[in-house]
Amino acid sequence: MDLPPTDAGAGRPKRLNVLLVENDPDEAALIRAMLDRPGIRLHLAVSLREARSILHDEQTDVVVLDLDPPNTTALAEMSALTEDFPRIPLVVLAGVEDEALGLSVVRGGADDYLPKSDASLKLLHRSIHFAYHRKRRTS
Repeated sequence: MDLPPTDAGAGRPKRLNVLLVENDPDEAALIRAMLDRPGIRLHLAVSLREARSILHDEQTDVVVLDLDPPNTTALAEMSALTEDFPRIPLVVLAGVEDEALGLSVVRGGADDYLPKSDASLKLLHRSIHFAYHRKRRTS
């Protein structure tokens, strides 16, 4: 499912700059393969510290964050990231399927939550593009 956003003025498809924050090389490779599509340019950070550096230095349209393990420290760091970069949509992936966690993540500032078991290509693309468009509309 390719839903490229459009440039505001020209109506031409825009390439989304997606930052993936994933510390597991195997998971990163799997997600990279899922997102290897025209219309998406993927950057990889292996930590939130590296992600913050990239967010300061490069144009980023959406952040995809692996919240693993989903503990209170990770949730606090995720919330701090959304506070520091409020205009950049955040899609959270987690290794556990937990509705309470998903609710906590969204209440903490994420635009969407996907358990990795549900993160098919179609759902991940849709989540990224919808988060991008929602955030643009409200900014």
